[in-house]
Amino acid sequence: MPMTNKEVKSLYRERFDPVQYHTTYYSNLDKEVEFFLTNIHSTLLKEKFNEGKRCLEIGSGPTVHSLISASHHFDTLVSSDYTEKNREEIRKWLNKDAQALDWTIFFRFVANMEKFSDLDEGVRILEERLRRKLKNVSFCDVFDSIPLNYKEAPFDVIITSLCLEFAACDWSSYVQALKNIAALLRVGGGIIMVGALNNTFYYVNDEIFPSLKLDQPMIQKAMTLAGFQGFEWKILERQVIEGKPTDHDGCFCVSAIKM
Repeated sequence: MPMTNKEVKSLYRERFDPVQYHTTYYSNLDKEVEFFLTNIHSTLLKEKFNEGKRCLEIGSGPTVHSLISASHHFDTLVSSDYTEKNREEIRKWLNKDAQALDWTIFFRFVANMEKFSDLDEGVRILEERLRRKLKNVSFCDVFDSIPLNYKEAPFDVIITSLCLEFAACDWSSYVQALKNIAALLRVGGGIIMVGALNNTFYYVNDEIFPSLKLDQPMIQKAMTLAGFQGFEWKILERQVIEGKPTDHDGCFCVSAIKM
């Protein structure tokens, strides 16, 4: 029997291990994460996605890499996640804690896209830039009508990576989550969403976490129902088989504008 949204929330609170998640999925920079970073970067170069000042990431997990390129364009960045364990990992990175997760290879990849001749210096500059601009690490529940515990919405751009398909247990919940986060975005603001296609699960250690199986038409229909238009898609067939305990068959990046 499929899990309920409430059961999934409990699973993440009680069983999700952010350090093991990093080890399993981010100990190296694979072609799929390169695809995500490249398309976030290129989308943010378009004027309609970089003309504001404030950018929010929904469902950051314990990660910071999806906001590296955004730190070039926006003065205020906000990370958000449902679980305190994930938010604490981001705070450790912000505070340069000795036990913080290591994102150096991801900063190096973006530094190369930003044309730094000295990549080591580029990493240092980009880490400093993101730490300076990441103003808040907030609680977020995409199923709340007011999903973010942060008073300064709306935002100019929202980025969400590998989040909604893993939070929602059914189609109606997925659509409602999109509507809830759309409310955090100004009219005319942009959303950049990256994720997994036709995925039903992923593992962290021996713990299985469910995913809502979605294809491109389903995602675009849900986004349309949430008030988005002007879709631009990039799709990549699955590149990584060994060492990635999931069943997705592709990855996507979609951008759109809130109407």
